[in-house]
Amino acid sequence: LIENCTINAILKESLIDWNGGYGIPQQLAVMITSSEVTFNNNNITVIGNGVISKAYYSTYGVFCSGRNLTFTNNNITINNTTGYSYGLVVRSSNNLVSNNNITIQSKAYANAVYFARGTIHNNTIRDNYLNVSCISNKAPWGNYAVVYAVVLEDRNYVGGIYNPNRTTVKHNNIINNTIYASARQTYSIEVFGAIDLNISDNKMYNNGTAPMAIGIIGYNSSINNNNITCVGTTNRTDGTVDYIVSRTVGVYAYLSDGINITDNTFNMTKGRGIFLTKSDNILITRNMINTTNHDYTIDLNSTNITILYNNLTSRNHVGDESVNGSAGDDITVKYNQYTTTTLEIKSNDTTTINHTIPITITVKDSQNNSLPYVKLIINNEEETTEVITSNEGNYVYNYTPTTEGKKTITVKLENYLIFDN
Repeated sequence: LIENCTINAILKESLIDWNGGYGIPQQLAVMITSSEVTFNNNNITVIGNGVISKAYYSTYGVFCSGRNLTFTNNNITINNTTGYSYGLVVRSSNNLVSNNNITIQSKAYANAVYFARGTIHNNTIRDNYLNVSCISNKAPWGNYAVVYAVVLEDRNYVGGIYNPNRTTVKHNNIINNTIYASARQTYSIEVFGAIDLNISDNKMYNNGTAPMAIGIIGYNSSINNNNITCVGTTNRTDGTVDYIVSRTVGVYAYLSDGINITDNTFNMTKGRGIFLTKSDNILITRNMINTTNHDYTIDLNSTNITILYNNLTSRNHVGDESVNGSAGDDITVKYNQYTTTTLEIKSNDTTTINHTIPITITVKDSQNNSLPYVKLIINNEEETTEVITSNEGNYVYNYTPTTEGKKTITVKLENYLIFDN
């Protein structure tokens, strides 16, 4: 247990020695190599004090290679650095990073939470406040300044369509974090290879020339219920050494398979809300995307893409017309216009107390086509439940009355996507 400590470190920035040992800078504030460590309620301040090497130098606040770390309620502040500045670097599995405040200001590069090397499984990053910024436009060695709040990196991945059978990064969660990212280029969350990843309920505020909220190369993962704001100044790509090329975009899925992007809110100035490149089997549904200075809310060069029931508004288009699928193949784009129609369905079946009756609810459009993945709000006079219809547009609701009398089961598609009455 390491708890209630105050650590003030004035550090030189140095090259990382990747040829042996742990692969760390010559100086850092905290180093944890044991497992089963609880690091709680500590205050760590790192101030840069010049550099040792000529270029590509780094600073670490906390480094951990042990498993089962509980890293909670800590404050990490790093400032006055020039090079690669990292708040928390983790190279292991089964860790909890929660309720921390990490603030980094560097001239060239800042990264609040970095998981990479080795096996990165079953980690949870949640309920943190992460603020990363750069005060210069370029690094001394010429690259544009860039910040990352959370990074997951699969070192086995060497490019091309992501192969889940070779992964070292799986079953991780990034949940309910508040992220502020400000630099020439930003990535609130970057995923360089992962499977079974959950990114949900995060609030991301990105500001720069080419700000990106989420960049992902992954497999069988979900991006759900996030609130994304990107204030950029260009619709073009920006010069970068990152394999996930810098651009103004809310979610960029590259070389990915099986990603579900659902129930997110996007507020964009420049750039698209969602951009897909060389990806397959992507579901985009129930998102709200508004971009004020781009023709398209969703743009793709991918295959087997389903885009349903989103509220889409771009500079010149609304609904389905704001989706550019001209470079894709096997694309389904339907019902992407928002209305305020309310639909109610009532069941008049008879049953007995404490006996469960299944009620099958089917949702169809005016052409009798079933509507999959629609959110239903079901009320039985005692409780309200939100559910999603199946691939066939059905949902089976099992109701068990506990008292006698007339019961009304109400199903609503409220403030949702209803067409042609």
